[in-house]
Amino acid sequence: GLSLLKIFASTSSSIFVATAAQFSYSKEFSEGLIPCKYTKHDTKTGNIGPGKWFYVNKHKCIIGREDNGVFCEALPFSNGLAAVKRDGKWGYINKHFELVIPYQYDSADSFIGSLAKVETRKGGMLISSYINKFGQVVWQNIRYSDPQLVK
Repeated sequence: GLSLLKIFASTSSSIFVATAAQFSYSKEFSEGLIPCKYTKHDTKTGNIGPGKWFYVNKHKCIIGREDNGVFCEALPFSNGLAAVKRDGKWGYINKHFELVIPYQYDSADSFIGSLAKVETRKGGMLISSYINKFGQVVWQNIRYSDPQLVK
């Protein structure tokens, strides 16, 4: 198959052309993009290695920024934002691949309407929250895994 071909569209974005055999789809197209998992090792792809996630448009071009376009996990875009995982934490990017809500959550869901569910674990607590598109908590529930913490 073809190797990924890196084409610089501008200083802030890169476009890659790939064959379908090099990556697997696990989600559906949403807002013109689909998160994909790269399955082939190729030194021509820079920091995209096996098991890394990125976004592909309907023309099979990988869309992203050189400094922020490859992730450990990725969810579909919803209402202009997508949950992405790096270094064990989840955050949210916009369609320009700018990090708009920092990597700080242990789990994250896609936005439904104006809210997304996120979870964080801290010292025996599981903090489930719903955040808005600015990362502000609008509802929160704390569950204790250690009965001694409830007292």
